[in-house]
Amino acid sequence: EHERPGAPGLRLCTFVAKGRMSEPPSPARVAEPTDPSDAAATCALALRTLDGIGTRIDLLEANRLFRLAAEQESIEAWGHIALLATCYGAYKTGGSVPAHRIKEAVAAWRTAADKGDADAQRYLGTCYDLGVGVPQDHAEAARLYRLSADQGNDIALSNLGSCYKTGHGVLQDYAEAARLYQQSADQGYAMAQCNLGTCYTNGTGVLQDLAEAARLFRLSADQGLAQAQYYLGICYKTGQGVLKDDAEAGRLFQQSADQGLAPAQFTLGGCYASGQGVPRDYVVAARLYRRSADQGHARAEASLGGMYLHGKGVEWNPEMAVMYFSRGCHPSRTSESEWNVHDGVHPFS
Repeated sequence: EHERPGAPGLRLCTFVAKGRMSEPPSPARVAEPTDPSDAAATCALALRTLDGIGTRIDLLEANRLFRLAAEQESIEAWGHIALLATCYGAYKTGGSVPAHRIKEAVAAWRTAADKGDADAQRYLGTCYDLGVGVPQDHAEAARLYRLSADQGNDIALSNLGSCYKTGHGVLQDYAEAARLYQQSADQGYAMAQCNLGTCYTNGTGVLQDLAEAARLFRLSADQGLAQAQYYLGICYKTGQGVLKDDAEAGRLFQQSADQGLAPAQFTLGGCYASGQGVPRDYVVAARLYRRSADQGHARAEASLGGMYLHGKGVEWNPEMAVMYFSRGCHPSRTSESEWNVHDGVHPFS
């Protein structure tokens, strides 16, 4: 079985869900800064690592580089760490950020934004979108995204598209959302390609076109975006827009799961439990269900409960089964279609 990546509460980057998680394997590190004492260069390298410019997207490596820059008293680096911590949790990014550092970063971005700097306008917009260092204000976030998008900033275009798709800060307009995603995707921005792919999958703001959706997911997945890898895997698993190929689906789910995406871990666990596209292996299935369940994925919790109940991949333990069933089957938990997506706002450049 499979399910969409969730973005509980805030509209965040959706390639990793919030919650408690085990560390996924990280891709090979990009080159170290030529001069580690050059905070600006280190921060720029971190931003390229987040967007997969010249390398594959790697959240953990980007955070490490931001921390290096922060050690050199980079105000901008502290701001990015604060946004990362909001999106992915302080547990993931090495601890919370001192309040005074966040205020300094917001003040610096505001000064630059007032002078027309497109990146600063988008960063400040994200602060308002997520409530980082300022009161949450979706209307102000949309205004700042628009100022940046009007200068052609690819991520601001995508973020503004998400505002229109969700109706946060603007009147909901699916066609306008798709138009903005298209402009951003045309610049090669991975998150926009993925978001536009979901529009074509659902027929939201555009005519439904599953082949075009799969093409866009592939462009995004090839840049290393875990959410796009998962969605492209769903395409191959179901035969939507591509020829059905369980082995290719399993390969893509593995790539996404290795980055810590809970729905991909859950879906890959199901593949191993059923032997679909991968060799049947209950031990591996249970391990993947556990990694997904540790992030609060309800269906993974219920599936892990079933493994304990039947003693498959784990030692038979009815008490553990009841515990996981009670978590996964709680009335407050819902399961949604894998295509019922919530688009994410990406705080980085």
